[in-house]
Amino acid sequence: MGANLPWQIVRTARFRPRKWMNASTIEQKSEQEVEPAPEIGRPAVLRESLRVRFLQVKRGFAAMVIMSLILGTLLWPACPDARLIAWLVISCAASANTTLYGRRNEKLLDTASDETVARLNARLQLQNVINGLTVGSGVWWVAAVSHYETQLLITAILCFHAVASLATLSTDTRTYLMNMVPNLSQLFIYWAMAGGTGFSIAVSVICVMFFLSIFARQNSRVFAESVRIRLENIELLAALSREKREVERALSVAEEANLAKSRFLASASHDLRQPLHALGLWADLLRESLTSPAAIERADKMLLSVESLDRMFSGLLDLSRFDSGNIKADWKRVSLQNILTEIDNDYHGEALIKDIELKISNTSAWVFTDPLWLKRILRNLVANAVKYTEHGSVTVTCEESDNSVRVTVRDTGIGIKREELDRIFEEYYQLHNPARDRTLGVGLGLAIVKRACNLLGHPIEVQSEPGIGSDFTVTIPKCKSGANTEGAAMPAPDENEALRNLVVIVVEDDKQVTEPMREMLLEWKCIPVICENAEEAMHLLSSQQLAPQIIISDYRLRDALTGDIVVRKLRRRYGPLPAAIITGEVNIAELPSRGNSEWLIVQKPLSRGQIKQLLLELNQLSLTQKS
Repeated sequence: MGANLPWQIVRTARFRPRKWMNASTIEQKSEQEVEPAPEIGRPAVLRESLRVRFLQVKRGFAAMVIMSLILGTLLWPACPDARLIAWLVISCAASANTTLYGRRNEKLLDTASDETVARLNARLQLQNVINGLTVGSGVWWVAAVSHYETQLLITAILCFHAVASLATLSTDTRTYLMNMVPNLSQLFIYWAMAGGTGFSIAVSVICVMFFLSIFARQNSRVFAESVRIRLENIELLAALSREKREVERALSVAEEANLAKSRFLASASHDLRQPLHALGLWADLLRESLTSPAAIERADKMLLSVESLDRMFSGLLDLSRFDSGNIKADWKRVSLQNILTEIDNDYHGEALIKDIELKISNTSAWVFTDPLWLKRILRNLVANAVKYTEHGSVTVTCEESDNSVRVTVRDTGIGIKREELDRIFEEYYQLHNPARDRTLGVGLGLAIVKRACNLLGHPIEVQSEPGIGSDFTVTIPKCKSGANTEGAAMPAPDENEALRNLVVIVVEDDKQVTEPMREMLLEWKCIPVICENAEEAMHLLSSQQLAPQIIISDYRLRDALTGDIVVRKLRRRYGPLPAAIITGEVNIAELPSRGNSEWLIVQKPLSRGQIKQLLLELNQLSLTQKS
């Protein structure tokens, strides 16, 4: 709870030159011998690691408050007890204390001695012990006096807190362990004392602690190496300022440092998305296996919590990618009508439920844009319009000029005050949601919309009157029509019959993912072929005398193997099978080129419904190829 996410580690780890290597010093020494730089070792890495953690904890309290409100709303029906409030309050108090400590001491790092930095680090570690104890105490405050389903929910929450803490604390392994161990050890003790099935859950908690410790150690090593590379780069730039021929070497070191940073960000993103992906699949399976109405209701609330955490994680990661410049547009010619049709299909039902009219105009315009980000921009604007409109209509219009198309999303909702128009694109800023209702999001949608418009160079304008409604207008450059048809909706098949006896190759090396995937595929009457590489898939297909129909592969596999390599091998053997690559990587656009034989690229985590929809889409492609 309350942990920031991995992108913030990389964004804030901008290493600053010290006094002995500032710009003026380099300039003054350009005609004389440059003094040797201090040795780059553990103290330098600890200083930069502590700088990153101080910057993270400054935001931790806000995230803790938001998550406490979400969890309080979620858990109150199952545990309407003062102990729930007490747990959330002391957790927020511990987070606030850590935030204040970070704010007070952040500026000391530039001038502090190595001994002072070590003392600051030790005190921050103590703060993290307290945070871990307070968060983990929820198992005694809430779980011990609640139903079994609520106990499982508390278990999932505490495990997710431990996973999310990797993002902010794993730059130093010891600091992370001093937070994670006090948290999950209480969970282990609780389930071990429960006996029966509780003992198996306790064993699972120990396994989670073990793997998280490994991930923390790996992330700490990557971070330390990134720090050393960057400081070495600064040292080289100072030492070689008089020697022009050495500039290429300095640039090479700088490039390597950027690659190390990118690897760290990609690794952190994958490591966090993988357990979240598995958690969602297991939660979906648990929901389908329950029969008691009360248990089903609690499972639905657990799924709501998982979805809220997923949305928050994805939103925060997207914001970071924008702020750090890690997102690049994938420019294409796109039919605007295809995108609008897809959005109409997505939100027409929701509008009908609210008894409002959703009207989307037709257009023949083609635009030059990134189709994925344009969909997210317009989808978010339409979703907000439907959400905040209780009576009347939501209208999407297209106004064409010689060089551009102005797409306007107009609603007859509650409107926005003039003085608040400039703030609606800020992070966590929400109108008309003082209680922080989790169903209304956490205030990241429009912040992402604004950054996406800036990335694409699509100006966005807002006009609104309270009580009358709002207009959001995005201007997109026109282009000539082309063969690209991104955004086209596919006809919906009969789901049950379409998936029956469908032979699905699933390439994945994580059993926490393959087990729920196997159960889901069997439930849908598919024939799953679960494997870790192309060779194993071919062996299983041959031994069972099966002809594969579609491929679903994870991107990052064992032994430096990637999903695109596996797909190409299987296609060489079985022909152009429809395929999808599921990935936790940060920048999808930077994955290997899809070439002429396209495959779908989907980002983790995926819900049960999304996996089923993916299977239907791939099956439809298979049927189209056969015809």
